[in-house]
Amino acid sequence: MADLATKRATSTAIGISGFFGYLSGTVSGWGIGSLSQHHGWSAVFNMVIASSLLSALLFALWLCWTQGLIATYVLSDPTWISQAILGLFVAACGHCGLRAWWLARELEQVTSIMRRARAEPDARLQREDAGLRLGDTALPPSLASEYFTAVLGKYAHTAPPESLDHALLTDLLADHASGSHEGGWFLCGLLLKLGLLGTVIGFVMMLGSIATTDSFDVATLQRMLLAMGLGMKVALYTTMIGLIASMLLGAQYLALDRAADRLVGAIVHFAETELARRAG
Repeated sequence: MADLATKRATSTAIGISGFFGYLSGTVSGWGIGSLSQHHGWSAVFNMVIASSLLSALLFALWLCWTQGLIATYVLSDPTWISQAILGLFVAACGHCGLRAWWLARELEQVTSIMRRARAEPDARLQREDAGLRLGDTALPPSLASEYFTAVLGKYAHTAPPESLDHALLTDLLADHASGSHEGGWFLCGLLLKLGLLGTVIGFVMMLGSIATTDSFDVATLQRMLLAMGLGMKVALYTTMIGLIASMLLGAQYLALDRAADRLVGAIVHFAETELARRAG
């Protein structure tokens, strides 16, 4: 760098980069330490993964903007189908982020209950007006505590508890854990259909330019070719954007479905193996 700039500019650049490097190290160390102390290391790993994915997404958007890809493939669409696909995709990604945060919180609650149960093998699980209590510890409101409260309610009115069937409660639990994902899968199909709609509209625009041509002089042919090119661009770009958005969104909702299955499995496993003997 010293061969390309003055010594003052070089030292200034090194000082600024070093300052922000030390500052980020201090802030990240304090933040990760505080997060692990209050929420456990699983929350730290989830935060690191989410930050990495968000950084990659922002970098990809910045790269597409600086290279003119967004202006070429999205903003230049006269039918506004590409803009609609992009808007729905961003909104659905926001929903995925909220669902991922909720599922991570619920999984952490179940893991905390399991750790507490292993630490206190003889602790009783009791229903109270304020909620659920494991031994002397009040459990915070969560999907797991709601399910355990409902199962304990059945235990209180039926004996023996080992013979009870919780299929209906388990179905309700699964619906609460992943029911809202159905709207996301609908959006995945909708994005693909919007891309195909853009294909049809693009071909209509392209063929319409030929149908309205009444002469074939050079100027008319140039305008016709421009209109045909615009129609073909709309057809291909909307299809490409719809396919890419649908695949990326489908991958996110697939991961959410797997996380919801893990949550339901952990809750049902604890209920089947521990709840009957701990019911108090």
